[in-house]
Amino acid sequence: MKTIELGEIATYQNGYAFKPSDWSDNGLPIIRIQNLNDEKKDFNYYDGDLEKKYFVQDGDVLIAWSASLGIYVWNRGDAWLNQHIFKVIFKSDEVIKLYFVYAVQEILKNIENKLHGSTMKHITKKKFLKLKMPLPCLEEQKRIVAKLNRAQRINKIDVEMRDQYDGLIQSLFLEMFGDPMTNYTEWEEVKIKKLGEIVLGNTPPKKDPENYGDEIEWVKTSNIDKSSIYPSEAEEYLSKKGKELGRVIPEGSLIVCCIAGSLSSIGKCAITDRDIAINQQINAIVPDSEVVDVNYLYTFLLVGQELIQDASTKSMKGMVSKTRFKEIELMLPPLELQKEFSQIFEKIVDEKRKLIMESGKSQELYSSLLQQSFAYE
Repeated sequence: MKTIELGEIATYQNGYAFKPSDWSDNGLPIIRIQNLNDEKKDFNYYDGDLEKKYFVQDGDVLIAWSASLGIYVWNRGDAWLNQHIFKVIFKSDEVIKLYFVYAVQEILKNIENKLHGSTMKHITKKKFLKLKMPLPCLEEQKRIVAKLNRAQRINKIDVEMRDQYDGLIQSLFLEMFGDPMTNYTEWEEVKIKKLGEIVLGNTPPKKDPENYGDEIEWVKTSNIDKSSIYPSEAEEYLSKKGKELGRVIPEGSLIVCCIAGSLSSIGKCAITDRDIAINQQINAIVPDSEVVDVNYLYTFLLVGQELIQDASTKSMKGMVSKTRFKEIELMLPPLELQKEFSQIFEKIVDEKRKLIMESGKSQELYSSLLQQSFAYE
């Protein structure tokens, strides 16, 4: 099959090097890599004029090439482009835009696989321009795009259904217990320290490499995400020696992000579904089962995350000390009612788990189709 270098297909305009002093509350949004990776991230704005080459509008193809790799079709209105992102300006009529997007997506995935373990993913423009992609005729490109569009739509539906399960859990909580921020139902309020043992994580000395090995996961805040009830697998593990120095949290506990790079991450939580060790950015509650149900506690903090944030330092890097964390007051309905909620919670989680298994198959199908479509000798 014919191949073509990416540099032959288009030119790639890097974004403008905005400084924090350029940011404003008005003007057009500045597209940073974080805004491409997560549509919920807030924008910075620029209220001024720049050369037209930095201007982005709906339909433009953008490529993140530093820190994280990815390709995106912009659809959120007029904006300015930040550095470390290319705007693609097509100069060849031999390629369909969406075919190019899918092809580059597969190329970047292969590059990321080769860079696995690297903390800073990066590709130079010189090397990027020399990368090759298969180039079939236009009719074949249309066929491939239609096939991948269908697979992607299935994935999107699966994600939306998973989100509905999360919304159902939160709606059930609000219906049974009311708003945790106002406690208008006037449940008893107790301090977190009354709910069980509070444990602050730590870091066994890095200067001794024997503290790290394969005995137990060492979980960080990056392993806590609202998309999952449980922490993701940690990249680092402690050794037996490190485990003795670390803070081990048993299965069935709640871990809470209390130090983070942004205030919005403070209060993120997860239920431990296995024994883990945690670092110093995390506080854990090992619940007293005669006082509080862990599923109730998890959902309380999911809905009432702002209570934890209100206890933080409110600095650029939010922080809630163990002392302050222990003193935060939460509403505590009768244990019997908590357990009633927990039983329904478990049923919903079980249904969501089944859906995730099915959606995993659709994701595998999409990945397989992507790989097959752009494989060439």
